[in-house]
Amino acid sequence: MLDENRVLWLTGEHYSREKSLTYHAAHLPRDVTWYCDPSGATERSELRLAGFNIREGNNALRPGIAAVNARIESGRLFVRDCPNLVAEAGLYHYSDNPAERNAELTVDEHNHALAALRYLIATIDERHLVDRPAKPAAVVNEAARQARLAKAQRDYLWNNPACWGTPIRFEW
Repeated sequence: MLDENRVLWLTGEHYSREKSLTYHAAHLPRDVTWYCDPSGATERSELRLAGFNIREGNNALRPGIAAVNARIESGRLFVRDCPNLVAEAGLYHYSDNPAERNAELTVDEHNHALAALRYLIATIDERHLVDRPAKPAAVVNEAARQARLAKAQRDYLWNNPACWGTPIRFEW
């Protein structure tokens, strides 16, 4: 959920390895917009046919990492109940190969959830890469917090009241 201060709240994940697209489609909500890997044209078409709102995500690696880092540094990314995303963040690193390190290339493994996060943030922040920081969570008024909580409780993707706490910080 992207709130009125452009803070992105991630409060759950669907993460299963080695499963078919049909399996994943059966476990994902259709009433949200999904940003997908631009190289997966067949998968995007299948998901559209299954009733999903699909958009091609921005796959630019370096600007995408910069966009994720900008959200982390400005306090505009809160992550709760996403253990696989957090685990991947701990494994994400740049190559030890000097040529790849100079090119700032990351190692392409253990990064499916992080790639999805990068597609999402790079796409929604394309026009806001240099954006003013969001208000700290402590200054958001109680009525706005209660409204977000009520919406979260109505929406099955966001049904965990414990998610409105301290953000998990990623280190890249």
